[in-house]
Parts: sequence; structure tokens; C-alpha cells
Amino acid sequence: MEALCGGVFAACPVHMVITIDENGQVKRRTVRNISHKGDAGYSANDLVDSDDFPTRWGTAAKMATIITSAPVGAQAATLDIEKAYRTIPIKPEDKKFLVVAHRNSFWLDHVAPFGLATASGLQGEVADATMDIWTNVGVGPSEKWVDDVTIFRFPISSQFDSLGILIHTYAYDREGAKSLIAALQVPWHPSKGQEFDDVVLYVGFSWDIPAKTVQIADHKLARLIQKIDTFITSFERRSVPLKEVQRINGSLNHAAFVYPHGRAYLTSLASFITEFEHMPTNRALQRYAKSSMWSDLRWWLNELRLGPRVQSLAPPGPCSSLDIWVDASTDWGVGIVIDSRCTGWRWLPGWNASRSGNIGWGEAIAVELAVLQVERAGTHNASILVHSDNQGVIGAFQRGRSRNWLVNQCIRRTVLLCTERNLSIVFLYVESAVNLADPISRGEWVPSFLAIADVVPLPEALRTFLVHV
Repeated sequence: MEALCGGVFAACPVHMVITIDENGQVKRRTVRNISHKGDAGYSANDLVDSDDFPTRWGTAAKMATIITSAPVGAQAATLDIEKAYRTIPIKPEDKKFLVVAHRNSFWLDHVAPFGLATASGLQGEVADATMDIWTNVGVGPSEKWVDDVTIFRFPISSQFDSLGILIHTYAYDREGAKSLIAALQVPWHPSKGQEFDDVVLYVGFSWDIPAKTVQIADHKLARLIQKIDTFITSFERRSVPLKEVQRINGSLNHAAFVYPHGRAYLTSLASFITEFEHMPTNRALQRYAKSSMWSDLRWWLNELRLGPRVQSLAPPGPCSSLDIWVDASTDWGVGIVIDSRCTGWRWLPGWNASRSGNIGWGEAIAVELAVLQVERAGTHNASILVHSDNQGVIGAFQRGRSRNWLVNQCIRRTVLLCTERNLSIVFLYVESAVNLADPISRGEWVPSFLAIADVVPLPEALRTFLVHV
């Protein structure tokens, strides 16, 4: 092997990965551990930076953008690139870093293997070019995630038939789209994928184009429920390996696209993962998780067991004309201003006894109470603009979660209400000096403001911390 490689080479061991496919069949995949450091103390993957090999990712958000603006009659089809990585050749001078070692034997690979840090970028460069060529010949829009490809088609003409049914004409079908780039010799899988239709499966989601909705595909939902249930059963009473919690975290972050109100139930998972950063490198990467993580996972499990949730992709309603301002202070309480009408809540003794009871929590309460007040007035199916002078809280609401436990509770309640009423919060940061709610949060009355007449009751979780004045 040294003669073939022209000197020293790097070898990695082989592993067997066993998974269950959507049909319940056991799949065995032989993979190599290219991240194995071995005696040298570093691996082949340590020698490369995946950021040097960028590629485009057809995320769920990009898919949603296409569907949201798609015209009547739009359809999509899917295709699968067979053995996507294995079609990408490796430069001869780099092959010495990808030698396979097994039972004192060695094998020199010639194509990109699964597990190589740069494999997605190498394959993605070719796939990106394929998508671009398709666009140039009139096929699209299109999106791809490694080997999974989705192409859309929009009607070139539409007319009603004798029965009054709207009939659409298209420029291509799936085979026609493939024929337009036949010269590229893309190795399409002969059986995977689906023909053009109104509903398409992509990245584990079922996308209904005419209805402009998305949900987790049935088989993916069943697997996710089983995955969470097995994780809880296996690790709740013992230490959790880092890789296992990372897998669960990745799956739920993906599912949060359909369950946006679930993002606030991912904070404990993220916090637990960061705890591993402080562990000595010579120790096994596993720890005992806090009860809050198991509580959040059970919330997810119960939510998923309710059955498929259909998430609308329709854009929020028009921006409300309501002029909303929020603020909080540590020395008095919380204030809100809506259309030159204001109200406030004063802190009760001991409100900040908890470590999480800080000004950030107060600012989050202000946002929550403003949204509750707007909803009480009958606003729904709309975007509402909220002025705040706290960038941390603005960022937390935009992410849908916070590391501060009390802030996270505010976000959970607020997002759930927004989901039920189809409200979307748009934040505008303002300096404290110009925040109309600043004096209200300090207990100072502004003569030019009227009082809000029908003030929303405090949520039960806040009644021991605040009182309306």
C-alpha cells in the first residue's frame, strides 16, 4: 500500500451501521470511521475543513417559500440520486488519506465515502451545478438535500373543460425534465421518488401545495415517536451519551418546523449538550440529565402522539395598525402602551428571588402581556409590530426559546397563543430613551396616555410576582 500511495498513508477502521427503513426493514450499511484518530492522535477528517467545500441546502424554509408564492396548479416531483457520494471521484494525491483497514488488510478507495467531512460539499458542488443547469433549460424552481431532489412545475396555460374543471398544461413531466439534462448522466435511482403531484414528500415532510400546508410524513412521525420513547426508556435513569442526545436534538429541531411552539421545549436539550464542553477529554462523553430535559421530552412525546399536525405555510395576515410598546424595570414593574393607551403591573416582594428573575424576564413578561392584551381585543390572523428596547429578549422570541427558564416559560405561553390565533410578532428595537412604555414601567403616569379599559388578567404563573395597578 505504501508503494501505491507513494509513501505514508492514513487508514481508518470499518463499522457496521444498522437502521430501520420506513417499511420496517433492517438496513445494514458498512461505513468507515474517518474521524478515528488512531495512534497518530488525529484523523483524516481533522486535516480538512468542510467550510472550504460549501454547498446549497434545500431547507424546509426554502421549500416553504416556493410553495407560499406558487401559482394555482403548481406541482412537484421528487427524484433520488443513487449512491450520491460514491459517484464523486477523489483526487489521486488525496487517496492516501482514505485507505480502509480491515483484519490487517488494506484497500485504496477512489470515490468519496460516507463519513468524509467534505463529502457533502464535494457531492453538493456537482448537485448545485445540476440544479443550475436545470434552471437554465427552464426546469424549476428546484431544491435538493444531498441525494433528495424536488423539482416544481408551474402551468404554462390553464382553461376550464366542458364540466367546468380547471385543466392545466405544463412544459414537462418528470421524464421530460430528466431528458433535458440527460447529457449529465446523473445516476437517478430507478424506483425512488414520485411523479408530479399536488402533494410531495421531501426532507421527511409531506407538503400539500394547493393547501399550502406541511406536516411530518406519517412514517417519519411514527419513527420519531418511537425514537423519543426509546431514548427516555433507555437513559432516564442512567447517564446519557453525547451522541444519543445530539441525535434526538437534531430530530426535534427539524420537527420544530412543523411544531414551532415546540422550540421553547428544546432549551433543556441544548443546555445539556453544552455541559459536555466542560468535561475532560479523557472521560467518556456521557452525563446524567436534569429532570427538566425529561419533562420537555415527554411534552414532545405527548404532542407528537396527538397525531399529525398540519402547519400552515400561508404568510401571516396583514400587519396590524396597532402601535405597541413594551418595557420593564427592576425598581417598579412592567408597562405596555397600545395606541396611546397604557397600563402597568407592579412587582410584588420576592419577584427576583430566583436566579432567573431578572430584567430579561420582566421584558419577556411585557411582550407576553402585550400579546395577551391584543388578543383580548379580538386581533387574530395578523402580524403585530412590537417596540422593545431589549435586544436579548427580542432575539429569544425570534428564536422561540431562551436559556433563562422563566423567559422560556413566557415564550411557551406566547407562542402557543400566537399559534392558536395565527398571530405573528414582528419586533422593532428602540432605544430606552424613546420607548413610550419606559415611564409606565417605572410607575410614572403620562398625561397624554389614556388607560387601557379592559385589562387582560395576569396568567396564573405570574400572579405571585405582579399586581395590576
